[in-house]
Amino acid sequence: YIVESCDGINATRLISIGGPNMGVATVPFCSSGMICAVINKVSSFFVYTYPLQNYLGPAGYYRDPRHLDWYYKHSVFLAKLNNEIIDEYNQARKANFMSLKGLMLVMFEKDKMVSLLHRSEDFSPNSPHPFARAPSRLLLNLVAPDSWDSDDD
Repeated sequence: YIVESCDGINATRLISIGGPNMGVATVPFCSSGMICAVINKVSSFFVYTYPLQNYLGPAGYYRDPRHLDWYYKHSVFLAKLNNEIIDEYNQARKANFMSLKGLMLVMFEKDKMVSLLHRSEDFSPNSPHPFARAPSRLLLNLVAPDSWDSDDD
């Protein structure tokens, strides 16, 4: 948010750790099974209401691909952060983000709270997703260097 929205910030690199940058499409801890399917179906009709969007933080990250029109119209956070609302498109926000020389999005493999809408495979060169069309992209599994386990420096 700071990199995109604040004037005078000259950030060159951004690391987002465990953030649902492209949103979530299920209720936390409820991504599979018949009961969860019902809960998520019902939730998708209420998540974009004023009380949930304005008073329940995780609702701001909800991005239902089946109801993108609702998302664009009623999302109070993520749609604005990702500059996805055509009527509110902000060229300065885009310029700030595009000025980054490096971007690292870190996903936790065992995250139980965030059920991601897109998996890392979605960001391959053949992906239709916006992040995948960036000029350079590289997906790596994080392997801790030996220096992380050592106090020698």
